[in-house]
Amino acid sequence: MQPGTAASFCKADYPLLSVRCDSWAGIVFVNLDPDAMPLSDWLGDLPERFARHPLDELQLVRRRDYTINANWKLIAENFMEYYHLPWGHPELCNISGFDNHGRYQGPGMYTGMCTSPLSEDPETLLIDLPTFPSLSDIESKSAYFIHLFPNVSLWIFPHHLLTLLFRPSGPRCTLEHIDMLAHPDAINRGGFDASFDRIMDFWCFVNDQDVGLVEGVQQGLRSRAYGGGRLSFHFEEPIHRFQNMLIDMLTGDPSVPAGDPVPEAPVLSPPPVVG
Repeated sequence: MQPGTAASFCKADYPLLSVRCDSWAGIVFVNLDPDAMPLSDWLGDLPERFARHPLDELQLVRRRDYTINANWKLIAENFMEYYHLPWGHPELCNISGFDNHGRYQGPGMYTGMCTSPLSEDPETLLIDLPTFPSLSDIESKSAYFIHLFPNVSLWIFPHHLLTLLFRPSGPRCTLEHIDMLAHPDAINRGGFDASFDRIMDFWCFVNDQDVGLVEGVQQGLRSRAYGGGRLSFHFEEPIHRFQNMLIDMLTGDPSVPAGDPVPEAPVLSPPPVVG
């Protein structure tokens, strides 16, 4: 190469491939499709509903990884219905009671449930973390379970957050990551390491129960005798919503579903007014 032949080379003319990137609730979303809908449309009313929850401020305190012998969609569907709680999670019912559950659904690419009020049962699980500042009275006593399509689930409590990320690894295997996040006030104050361990161990105990359930469902689906079933109108509407979103995506016609005219569950207080 003759000296100077590369002098006019401009790196800006040969960049790396660009991707769309956005964030919410401390989660970074990357999309390779330049024509995909904006994240704000995908989230719908979630940022407004959880405006008082300091989700962007939370920090990772614990993590656990799972390999689950089931399709990722079964894991998602298990998360978004609660009628299996008395049989699958009797311990959880002492904290997040079956009768205190309800749907919590606004517009957006997600399904939602709420437990309000949460039960205080220190014999089952002592949660001694400080409540997030700025929550309303309802929010400080409630938990919200959001499955953000396609593969992120959020357990939003008044004092900590759990996230589940599902990564398909074949049609009958899923890699799952469960993370626990807490507010910097609790982390920096110190003395909560034992609390983080205890709380995380309990949620992983609950998750272990779910793993057994969904792996059993996966085996059942492979049975030649299984001819399909029907969804429960009262308990499985979120699953119906999820399946419709999935079908819309597979057929190339994605649309943001609307929310409920009147939520079944106690709602969040009105979002704060931003001047």
